[in-house]
Amino acid sequence: MRKIVIGISLVGVFACTTPVSAAFLKAAKNVTVNSSTAMNENVYVAGGNVEVSAPVNGDLIAAGGTLFLGGAVSRDILAAGGRVTITGPSAEDVRVAGGDVTIGGAYSGEIMAAGGQITVTQEARVAKDSYIAGGNIAFNGSEAGNLHLAGKTVYLNGTIQRNLIVRGGQITIGPHAVINGNFNYFARQEATVEAGARIAGTTTFHKTTGLPKGPGFFVAFFAFWWFVKFLILLTAAYLLWYVLRNKTVLIVQRATSGFGRELLRGFAIFILLPVAAILSFITVIGALAGVASLLVYALLLAIAAPIAGLVTASLLLKRRTDLRWYHILLGMAVFDIVMLIPFIGWLAGLIVYLATLGSLAMVLWMRVMRREGAET
Repeated sequence: MRKIVIGISLVGVFACTTPVSAAFLKAAKNVTVNSSTAMNENVYVAGGNVEVSAPVNGDLIAAGGTLFLGGAVSRDILAAGGRVTITGPSAEDVRVAGGDVTIGGAYSGEIMAAGGQITVTQEARVAKDSYIAGGNIAFNGSEAGNLHLAGKTVYLNGTIQRNLIVRGGQITIGPHAVINGNFNYFARQEATVEAGARIAGTTTFHKTTGLPKGPGFFVAFFAFWWFVKFLILLTAAYLLWYVLRNKTVLIVQRATSGFGRELLRGFAIFILLPVAAILSFITVIGALAGVASLLVYALLLAIAAPIAGLVTASLLLKRRTDLRWYHILLGMAVFDIVMLIPFIGWLAGLIVYLATLGSLAMVLWMRVMRREGAET
């Protein structure tokens, strides 16, 4: 039973349909994958400085301080880091978040990007819709679908085959821009359209006084929210690991060694504890216990989230518990990015999360029991 549950979880964590063993995993201060021979497997890398220039016949998931991804990827690219540069092509989608992001490859799928500074170079070719949110955005590539941009400053000097939808502060359409569809934008002031720019469709200006509205804004807001959430969870994971090392290691050990048992325990806590707390509100005395139970429940849910990233790292490293900072970065990145994948990603993330929740609750319960035994 335990092996079956772990197998299902890792399939989701690796976000693929290939066996778990068909994956290349490396986490170190400096990671370089520059073989001329194609990697016929999924590639998961993390570190301070990461370079992947080898072809990848599978998914590529990377996290780190500085990322350079220059090899061709047959499936999805998922990346998060301080400075991220992607120049290699991808047969499917690209999802990236970072402080400074540069995108310059050819992509058969869509792009979703969030960051402080985002630059899409002239070499970039995107086959499907793109959603880009950031502080400063410069789009110079070619977009075959619709392009959604949201940023403080937006500069467009590329080619858009369909519609351009922009939400931002200062918007500039460069002299080499070609928009073959409509140009809809939401801003406090009219966009600057430089001489030479061509807009085939209708230009519509929506003057805003506060936050813009519409589906494009919510997509952009979600991308920004995801990146901020990732940083918060990553910081929390580091604090728990380095400040409360012994207790955190014990939680990870229990979750990985008794995965099925802790999954069932976590599922019971996730479902039954709030139900019991609500039922206790029938009496005044029970209501006090119910409030306390709900507070404990909320605390458990919050703490389990960053530890789930540590458990993911341990599972990826075959239950290793002497994790380094780059292992934690990889685990949290894989866990958080996989949660973006509909159904199989949500299911895998929930399974790992519930196993973590069960282990966390058990470790805390044992500590309480030990303290009460010492006092008596």
